[in-house]
Amino acid sequence: MTSPIGPNRFTRTRRQRRPTGAWLDPLADVRARSVRALTYEWSIAQGRPVRRSTFDVIIGARAELGLALTCWRSEEVSSMLWLDAVEFCAQVDIEVPLDLAEALYAMLMALEITERLERHEPLDVLIEPLVSTGGLDDVVQHRALGLSPAG
Repeated sequence: MTSPIGPNRFTRTRRQRRPTGAWLDPLADVRARSVRALTYEWSIAQGRPVRRSTFDVIIGARAELGLALTCWRSEEVSSMLWLDAVEFCAQVDIEVPLDLAEALYAMLMALEITERLERHEPLDVLIEPLVSTGGLDDVVQHRALGLSPAG
């Protein structure tokens, strides 16, 4: 007997799938969940909320590499944009988030403001790849900091 609504009514296509924390093992880690919550709250407070699923991609990609979420170098930021996140998304069969640069910026800023960011370079050097190749422009940067573009 066939279903009146069709055999594939409840299957999802690749395009419809939304990444959620349910498939992401690193979110079981209390520290990862703490950084995710901190970053999401910071992005909302700045008036620029970023999707939680995008943070999941960053967390998952860092976990795959065995790297801490709180310790970053500029080459790791660039690699996250163009290699690590792409490979992670391919591995778990989801699309690469379009707001990856903005989410990574929010994460770095939230960690910096709460003094949890371990960095080996000045903050402007660390976020430079997000501006130069990630599409995060100066206006968005200043707006997220609550400054005017000239300030």
